[in-house]
Amino acid sequence: MKKPTHPSKNDACKINPPKTLIPIMEAFQVKSDKEIKALVIKTTQNFLKEKLRKEELRSVVSLIKDIKPNNTLEALYASQFVVFYLLGMRKLTAVYPDDQKVGLKLLSFSNKALQQLYKKR
Repeated sequence: MKKPTHPSKNDACKINPPKTLIPIMEAFQVKSDKEIKALVIKTTQNFLKEKLRKEELRSVVSLIKDIKPNNTLEALYASQFVVFYLLGMRKLTAVYPDDQKVGLKLLSFSNKALQQLYKKR
């Protein structure tokens, strides 16, 4: 029987985020509001049917500027927080009660991602 191989420490620390989150993770590294907005819009085009409203975009840019992740793992948690927050708020303001329930669940996921970020720090 073949022995299982264990990844090296370098392999174990490597993070491969989903392709759809990469632009928003990059947004945490830039300083310009214009660049952040462009990266957020690029990310949200993958999972939102409608364009972001100006106030949504402003709130996401504000969140991104305030979180300041220190590494890739923190950027991944922060990205999940921002995306789930945005989707949750959208669903929470929907007319249909089922959509509002989904919105609450998404906000719960958002909260969990933020908690993981702070545990990591």
